[in-house]
Amino acid sequence: MELKDIWQNHKSKIIVGAIIILALYFVYNFITNAALYGIRGEFANSYPAQDGFDSGLNYGAALGLGVQEESAVSKIARTILPPEPQTPASTDTIDPNDRKIVKNGSLSLVVNKIDEAVMAISDFANNAGGFVQNVSVREVNDNVKSGTITVKVPADQLETVFDQAKSIAVKVAREDINTQDVTEQYIDLDAQVRNLKREEESYLKILEQAKTIEEILNVSQRLSYVRGQIERIEGQLNYLSRQIEMSTLTISLTSEADVQIFGVVWSPLAEIKRAIRNMFSSLVSYANALIALVFALPVLILWLITWGIGLWIVVKIFLALKKKFYKSKTSTKVPPRTPPAI
Repeated sequence: MELKDIWQNHKSKIIVGAIIILALYFVYNFITNAALYGIRGEFANSYPAQDGFDSGLNYGAALGLGVQEESAVSKIARTILPPEPQTPASTDTIDPNDRKIVKNGSLSLVVNKIDEAVMAISDFANNAGGFVQNVSVREVNDNVKSGTITVKVPADQLETVFDQAKSIAVKVAREDINTQDVTEQYIDLDAQVRNLKREEESYLKILEQAKTIEEILNVSQRLSYVRGQIERIEGQLNYLSRQIEMSTLTISLTSEADVQIFGVVWSPLAEIKRAIRNMFSSLVSYANALIALVFALPVLILWLITWGIGLWIVVKIFLALKKKFYKSKTSTKVPPRTPPAI
């Protein structure tokens, strides 16, 4: 069977099959990309220039003073410039004992009784100079409970409370202590606050020399902005200091199931919880991919139409060339000789 006969007999099937393959290819690419891409956000530490203030801190223009008229405020503004911003010191030269470290821990314990474990851990935290931040206990089945307790303890007492909590467990399912060096971030925030306070002092001196309402309003506006920046960064600095001073210990508690097989303790509740968590995670991933696919259907349809038209054009060109080639080949054939009549 020649190629032409195969195409004529199965033309519709070939086109439909090609379109289906292209559709599956685009759907697979779309779902894969939708799972990989996320939304990223960046937070800028610098603040934008406001109306009336250029990036070069031109105080005369900032106060609304023209070139022809220079008031006393513009004269003193030229002599009271904000100090040069201080560059944070390199963290490489800092003594290891002076570094700013955030230390947190987490435990997953199997205990005999949840209520007694919660009380014991609370006592451990209070005796170490900390406190209980959050407690959550729920009953899963008859006489089977699970819960979570979060405590805040001084950073130098974290290991002590950590070991005490482990000592009351029947089984330690998981334990983690993680540290994060935030020295560079702390120094940077502290330098920003000091630079902004120097700028605030400069504006206060300029404000003392302001005479017109326009000058006072312009300087006050800038002064208010700088003070807002100081409050914002000081808030970040205070939060970071609290994170450094007090460590967070999160403990997940599961009551021990009374099931033993050949002397081996089995915790089916923990396994069931893990399986349920994995199931919901898979369902969420499936739902996200399905939502992305539904909203991308118009684009996918347009792509299918585009590729279908392109495929149709290619097929038409191929058939035209094949037909032309076939005709030219048959026209060049020499007709057979007729035998002479006897």
